[in-house]
Amino acid sequence: MNQTPEEWQKELQHALKIADNHISLYELMVKTGTLLYNAYRQGKYILPKPEKVANMYETAIKLSCKHGFVQYEVSNFMRNNKYSHHNSGYWAGLDYLGIGPGAHGRITDPVSGARKRTYNILSPNEWMSQCKDSGHGLRKSVVLSLQEVKDELVVFGLRSKMGVSCEQFGRLSGGQELEEHLNVEQLQYCIANQLLEWQKNEFINVPKGSTMEFKLENKGEKINGGSKQKKNRRLCPTERGLCVIDEIIPRILSK
Repeated sequence: MNQTPEEWQKELQHALKIADNHISLYELMVKTGTLLYNAYRQGKYILPKPEKVANMYETAIKLSCKHGFVQYEVSNFMRNNKYSHHNSGYWAGLDYLGIGPGAHGRITDPVSGARKRTYNILSPNEWMSQCKDSGHGLRKSVVLSLQEVKDELVVFGLRSKMGVSCEQFGRLSGGQELEEHLNVEQLQYCIANQLLEWQKNEFINVPKGSTMEFKLENKGEKINGGSKQKKNRRLCPTERGLCVIDEIIPRILSK
């Protein structure tokens, strides 16, 4: 907020010089009810226009690449294959625990197989008090519908270059093919315009546990996907597609 593109470039260059092998660059969101939101409403801060935000984002990608980083997710860049294991887990649809105040989690019931979202108490003091009294800081848990599970796999998966695994999608959707869940016309348009592409599943190895291995140095072979290959592939954003993935996802999920 109140930041010019020139200031952003200078600040980013400094950050990249002192960064280790990973950097995350997120646009600041102004949430209703926060002190920042109130200050913004009072005119103390000015939000940049979308065109300026887009230019600053392009600057972030170019500068990061110049410093040897590889963009592997919309807002995340790695060097020497040092990616975020935790974040990659929830982009790939794996379970994760939300532990602290306000934390969210996603777990699979070991008995029923139902997928659940968990929400912890926001207030640190109230969270601590409930932990002492009840042994946890959980505020609520919500069982996801099958539609929500499938949409979530697409929304989170396409935020990163690992994309959406057809095998993982089929396993969590009750056996449905990924393409059956998507708007085929929009999907074909995105593939034809080099925004999305099919990659062999060896592109990234995602075991059923929590360990993941990126193989960005050996890019997966592009495939068209015959019937025998469908389970052995994943739908991935291209570099062009990753920059506009927020526009792509609603289109391919619309039916």
